[in-house]
Amino acid sequence: MSHTVNFFAGARAATQCSQWTTNATTVGELTHAIIEVFGPNLRPVLAASTLLIDGVSHCNVDPATPLPDNVQVDILPPFAGG
Repeated sequence: MSHTVNFFAGARAATQCSQWTTNATTVGELTHAIIEVFGPNLRPVLAASTLLIDGVSHCNVDPATPLPDNVQVDILPPFAGG
């Protein structure tokens, strides 16, 4: 099981990459892995972000939410002009 994570706007700036791959099985594992790899300064960005899991928006998603196999996760921080 592998997931593609796409970073946009402030998340891309904070991680300095646009795409990353992980084997996390839940949203909580995903966010923990991102913070472990890219650093704790990303925590507030993730907290304010919307996750798109295979194109479906998830705001304030429960960390126990399972990630289906081979999904694409987009991390969309708030940005101006919306």
